[in-house]
Amino acid sequence: MQIRLSKTKLVILTVLSLLLEGCSISDWYNGYYAERTAVIKGQKDRNAFYDAESAQMKELR
Repeated sequence: MQIRLSKTKLVILTVLSLLLEGCSISDWYNGYYAERTAVIKGQKDRNAFYDAESAQMKELR
């Protein structure tokens, strides 16, 4: 029984690894996630910069 269960786990693991090989996690992280995080951080920094301005500077802008 244990041998059959081990073979089943091995087959499932092999199939999953073959499926995931086409879409690497590092490609996803470096592409989509990193870009989205950079955009959000840039928007927060920009908002903090403009919110810290005095009322006179806001009028001039």
